[in-house]
Amino acid sequence: PPPARQRSRIEWAMWANVLALQGAFCIVLGGFLNQSSTFERPEFGAYGIAIGVVILIFEYPRGQRIYGGSSLPRDFQHYITPLVASLGFLARNYFVRSFFLLASSVPLFFSFPCVIGATIQAIAGVVYFLATLLGEEWRPLKPSSGEDGPRKPQ
Repeated sequence: PPPARQRSRIEWAMWANVLALQGAFCIVLGGFLNQSSTFERPEFGAYGIAIGVVILIFEYPRGQRIYGGSSLPRDFQHYITPLVASLGFLARNYFVRSFFLLASSVPLFFSFPCVIGATIQAIAGVVYFLATLLGEEWRPLKPSSGEDGPRKPQ
């Protein structure tokens, strides 16, 4: 019989990162819809736009894979990574990210256009909490050799 395939470990923080980015896009979109429509409480729409942009900036840089494998950097992440890395413990610890995502999503549940984004953010917060329990931590993605900046066409 063929050798048993070795199972790869799930890196929960990678899933949470993608969820947080998608949720932030939904929150910004919901914030704009709240501002441009006749919904009551336009302050929730303004909050959605502001917190969505903050989450987008904070979550955009991809982290280094923990259990091996390679990560492809997102386009232009090398500009934002030093900013996020300079936050030190606040950027590295997924418990802080979990709490931030959960706490920042609560007001968004009071704005109908932002409910989907808030739900996604809350799920991302729970997944980040799971990553914390499993000992994962964010490390900046080191550029591979020859990747000093934007890719140049050949």
